[in-house]
Amino acid sequence: MREMLMLSDREEISRGLAEGLSYKQIASVVGRDRSVISREVRRHGGRHEYRAAAAQERALAARERPKQFAVDRHPRLRGIVHALLRRGWSPASIAGRLPTEHPDDEACRVSHEAIYQWIYATPVSTLARELLALRSGRTARRGGAKPPPAPRIKDPTYIDARPADAQGRAVPGHWEGDLVIGKNGKTAVATLVERTSRFLVLVPLTGRDALTVGRGVIAATSGLPAHMRASLAWDCGGRDGRPRHRHQGLDAGVLRPPTLAVGTRQQREPQPHRPRVLPERHGHHLGPEIPGDGGLRHQRPTP
Repeated sequence: MREMLMLSDREEISRGLAEGLSYKQIASVVGRDRSVISREVRRHGGRHEYRAAAAQERALAARERPKQFAVDRHPRLRGIVHALLRRGWSPASIAGRLPTEHPDDEACRVSHEAIYQWIYATPVSTLARELLALRSGRTARRGGAKPPPAPRIKDPTYIDARPADAQGRAVPGHWEGDLVIGKNGKTAVATLVERTSRFLVLVPLTGRDALTVGRGVIAATSGLPAHMRASLAWDCGGRDGRPRHRHQGLDAGVLRPPTLAVGTRQQREPQPHRPRVLPERHGHHLGPEIPGDGGLRHQRPTP
């Protein structure tokens, strides 16, 4: 079990800083990792403002329980978060948009994790009545299981192999795709995002195997002009079977295989995470308006 820093440890840190020692040297004296010392000093004023007694008081105050939720500390923040949740915004969207919408109000700053904690601490009856926009439908936070390692692909084409004009966003026609798996793995939707316009195409699928996905992508993009089908970077995660066969099955007139790339999650457009709220239970209600949506999906933020 990790031990908390004591007052004596903080006094050693303060003396080391006064003597001009490095974090590594102080860590060897205190018997902790260098990152612990660096984080402690940064959290309590920096090298020139760090004081052992003041740091100890703040640390003890931070450990007091129960603590008020971050969303409840400011009534205005709580009202904004509550209103946006009811409109179907995700906690991540809310946390990302607050600094833009309220740049001068430091009280309107909260992380998406703090919003999740606040939501799931709400009584179930209130949660069901007031926060119907929760996308998962769960009433408790579920820990994320470690995903299985992605399969090794023989002779992969990496995302760096995309055409030079695909590295920026000036030239349209370059796409990034992903596969969204539904509840219990019974349904699947392919998402295609055009890099320049952020135009999103949702492809409902009857299966998640390589051939089914490839045929679905071909059908969804066959009506596009040729210059809008320049390349596709596909996120080949652990759930994607036989990605090489999928790429070979794409018709050259739809998506040119030489420009296909195996993308990474960090390099893919962030938008594919958002459509999870769009398909209903069986993933086939993908028309212009989703039943019961009331047009709210057009009011949600996009990257």
